[in-house]
Amino acid sequence: MVCQESRLHVQHVKPDSGAKLTLREAFEMNRPPILRLGTLKDVARFQEHVHVLGLNIPCDSEIVSGAESPLRKPLVRGEIKIGNRIAVHPMEGWDGTADGNPSEHTIRRWKRFGHSGGKLIWGGEAVAVLHEGRANPNQLLAAEHTRKGLAKLREVLPEDFAGRTLTASRSRASFIVIRSWIGDWG
Repeated sequence: MVCQESRLHVQHVKPDSGAKLTLREAFEMNRPPILRLGTLKDVARFQEHVHVLGLNIPCDSEIVSGAESPLRKPLVRGEIKIGNRIAVHPMEGWDGTADGNPSEHTIRRWKRFGHSGGKLIWGGEAVAVLHEGRANPNQLLAAEHTRKGLAKLREVLPEDFAGRTLTASRSRASFIVIRSWIGDWG
């Protein structure tokens, strides 16, 4: 393919035909197809795809599962110990009440996080700090009337679950930590 450039336009010419290509057609010809990782059924195919992309991502040739899985091993850094290396990042569930409290669906979702096998809640829910700043009508809200409801999210998790702070939605506020507002997460 021949590419003739000027300051204002790029002209691509199909090999052998002399016909012009659009910029998109030229781009499509020179890139590998996008592969959905979920379609890869074995490690060898993943490693082959990584190689085609020119990346160096080391990975084991066999998937170790059960008690021997590296994900099951505890993670210790200083005085912090997490029961395993599986983390849950809840984000925003769109399942709070109209006044910003967790609903029964929010509580059920957090109970399921606790039974998932993970040992770390990372980040927590997106919580608005002003009612009018909520990203959706069912977003949780950090307000005096929601303090107990938000604290209940931590209470429904097993004792050995490590918690890292809830964060606030950026609607009308920069990210803030409300950990100290609802109490210690352990």
